[in-house]
Amino acid sequence: RPPPRPPPSCSDCIFLGLLRPAPLDSRSLRAWIAPNGVVLCTDPQFSALTGMLGDDMVGHPFQTLCTDMAAVEAMLEQCKEASFEALVTGTIVHQLNLVHRHLPPVPVEIKVTQGGTDAQRIFVLNAHRTDGNTDGLMVVDTKGAISFATWDVAAMLGYPLSKFLKLKIDQLMPAPFATLHATKYLKDQPPTVAPTSCRAGQVVNLVNSNGANMAVRLQVTTSDDIVSGRPKHVVQ
Repeated sequence: RPPPRPPPSCSDCIFLGLLRPAPLDSRSLRAWIAPNGVVLCTDPQFSALTGMLGDDMVGHPFQTLCTDMAAVEAMLEQCKEASFEALVTGTIVHQLNLVHRHLPPVPVEIKVTQGGTDAQRIFVLNAHRTDGNTDGLMVVDTKGAISFATWDVAAMLGYPLSKFLKLKIDQLMPAPFATLHATKYLKDQPPTVAPTSCRAGQVVNLVNSNGANMAVRLQVTTSDDIVSGRPKHVVQ
């Protein structure tokens, strides 16, 4: 018989693990920022407060995402001077208004907690919207491309957000409205709003990922985008 094999060393071991994305929670609206205010990352849900996708916020100073930059600077100074225990327990709370790319400013309550160590601090901004508005949002250009959407709209229709943002609005509509919007309504709005139109606030159908109709009531407005200057349709 061969001699017994010695136990493997750490270099011989292979460890396998399974990672699954955590379920999204509409109550979890967090942004991680450096002490100087630069955004490091955000929850997908935080986009609902700014109208910007998470990747677009990374690297931006959080000060530029608020209507009152001085108030943000004061909050950051308080966080820098606070004890580590104060950050861990979340005793620092501020009221701010976030700039939204597609809607009026959004009032929020920010509770700051610690995301790093005492020596290398990272501030976690836990946001709570204070106006009670929980409407989902998507933004469509005149070609029908979905340029922005909140995660809850995508989830309601059965899509992950990354896939939802690659769709065109006509893919979410039943016939014949899909063709009418793709070829006409998005480019040239009718001079009068029909009583049965989605712009009139009537109940209409969207098509989910399984091809089933879902009844929704929409609020649609059209304006020029503040960044590109091109027309956009904002759907709540």
